[in-house]
Amino acid sequence: MPESDFIAKNPLEQLLVKTQSGALPFAEFLAAFMEATVFLPSNSEIKSDGSGFTPMLFDKFGELLMCVFTASDRINGFAEFCLAVKGHRLLSCLRRYGIVVNPGYHVGFEIPAERIKDICREFALGEEEEKGKGKWWKEIWERWRKH
Repeated sequence: MPESDFIAKNPLEQLLVKTQSGALPFAEFLAAFMEATVFLPSNSEIKSDGSGFTPMLFDKFGELLMCVFTASDRINGFAEFCLAVKGHRLLSCLRRYGIVVNPGYHVGFEIPAERIKDICREFALGEEEEKGKGKWWKEIWERWRKH
């Protein structure tokens, strides 16, 4: 889907579009992502207690990336079931997976598993954004800009 066809459906997606265009730093978007509700497609039915959730995973050169969407209706065509979680809850639970946000759309990004650990550590410690200007942020930004 061309970027011009991507219509932001919520405030998080508005920020994502601004970030992808270079108008908002990725670190600021990531802070909003942590507080926003994101949507995880599931290959099986999810019970009210969350059991039954089977994430949709993509293999990218041997690394597994969990599929995440910024709006629930973007899941249409990917899976019948979906789990809604806060971004910080999702990232804090991941141990061996990276994430791919909005696969199939030009407005999205990927974060490898080793970078998610850095993000969780940084946000959990509540450090200033200034630390977020390190090398790993630049790597995420570069991968994202090429997406």
